[in-house]
Amino acid sequence: MTSPVRRYPLQLFLGLATLVVVAEWLVVHSTKFSHGADRLALGITVDLVLLIPLLYYWLLVQTGRWSKTSVVAVFAGCIGVAKWLLPTAQHSYVNKVAYAVPMLEAGVLLYIVWHGATLLRSYKRHQQAQADFSRSLHLSLSELTGNSRLSHIIATEAAVVRYSVLGWLSEKSVTDQRLLLPSHRNSGQVAMLIMVIVVAGIESVVAHLLLARWSNTAAWILTATSIYTILFLIAEIVTTVRRPSFQQDGLLHLRFGLRWAGVVSLDNISKVERINKKPKADKQTLTGPLLVQPNLLITLHKPVIVTGLYGLQKTVTRIALLLDSPDSLSTVD
Repeated sequence: MTSPVRRYPLQLFLGLATLVVVAEWLVVHSTKFSHGADRLALGITVDLVLLIPLLYYWLLVQTGRWSKTSVVAVFAGCIGVAKWLLPTAQHSYVNKVAYAVPMLEAGVLLYIVWHGATLLRSYKRHQQAQADFSRSLHLSLSELTGNSRLSHIIATEAAVVRYSVLGWLSEKSVTDQRLLLPSHRNSGQVAMLIMVIVVAGIESVVAHLLLARWSNTAAWILTATSIYTILFLIAEIVTTVRRPSFQQDGLLHLRFGLRWAGVVSLDNISKVERINKKPKADKQTLTGPLLVQPNLLITLHKPVIVTGLYGLQKTVTRIALLLDSPDSLSTVD
């Protein structure tokens, strides 16, 4: 039987970290804090900036789920929590510990630079095999860090920036002989996403102005979240247009924006049928198009695993997709 520590390490860490923060908050706001503020501030600082990072290292880093360099981010975050929790007069211990952050960040930067050349060579090699920024970056990071989950997270965030800000950059490989299967010309999916972006932009401005009357910080947090959402939707449009599904060497490479990707052997396809609405939702069915109806349903002999945002995986036996020319898929009857 697998222990809870191995099965739910992230949930366990978040739960324990929350308990520590809540306990320290209660101490700071208790009547006893004023009588021994200096001594209690030292204990609170130790609990927040040492205990929580140690819990993180033990539950997530030591088990191989997260990289060692991520401890620096957790350490810096705990210093921020300590400064928020403690009164300004008791920041002396936190400020002393904070001097270590620039040195740790410099160490992480040197680590990145040291391994940057290796990462770049690996990325170019994967790009030459198949021109796909997200795939190549994930594979390169996995080879460097040995942590597939962390690599998926970094690759997802990098892909949002790359496709939303630098979407005009080409990814075409000199060895590319793919049969592209576009889906944006006749579907209206791009137009629908543009409408959502416009509405989201207007709503975020109005919400910011209204929320700022109550809390300026909360207003900017909401605005930052809205900006990220808009960038994600822009990246979704760009990848829908410039990163479509394709066939090559007997394989069907499925790409649904940044949301889902997978590979299906053409020999594994049992049936391809025309449809005009979304199939009934179940755990083994993946509907690829966003905001529009699919026009093809692929049924498989054997289930395959598709990968979503941040490395989320799903096992499917039916895949609903949308193609501008359904007959372009060679297995369509």
